[in-house]
Amino acid sequence: MQNPPFQFVGNDLALDFVNTRIGVADHQQDLIATPQALAAWLRAASLNCPIENWRARAFTELYRLRESLRRALVADIADPEVLAHINSHLQNHVARRYVAHDAGRFCWRQSDDPMSPEALMALLAKAAAELLVSTERSRIKSCAHPDCVLMFKDTSKSGRRRWCSMETCGNRSKAATFRAGAAR
Repeated sequence: MQNPPFQFVGNDLALDFVNTRIGVADHQQDLIATPQALAAWLRAASLNCPIENWRARAFTELYRLRESLRRALVADIADPEVLAHINSHLQNHVARRYVAHDAGRFCWRQSDDPMSPEALMALLAKAAAELLVSTERSRIKSCAHPDCVLMFKDTSKSGRRRWCSMETCGNRSKAATFRAGAAR
């Protein structure tokens, strides 16, 4: 069975990572369950992190981190254990930027060097930490469609975004409303 395409609707790297586990109840699907699928997601997310030499422990820890991020993002009250897990990865964070000189000015550049598994998890933990610290909780939302579990950062001016994507869940909801009205 082919995995559905990756959903980059979160407006944030941490949310897009959390959104790699989709479905509801007993119909959960892990979009990065295999090394090949993880490599495809990393490429799609523009993250230079070759996984050929990863040990099984690194995969296990990546999935554990994803669950900690999900728990932190949906919780009303911070779980100290979840925060400790995220913070343990932040200790490995190394800036992947460097100073360059271009057109007579100094500027930041992003390193294109491949990341280790630890650097990837630190980057994801940092993205989640920045999201948690700098975003109003009311702006971190789950899609309003009952069959969707994707999360997103609502960047709309009004803060009233309801759908992970208007093209998918928003249209499905509008079509269902239209069909219900037409059936009357």
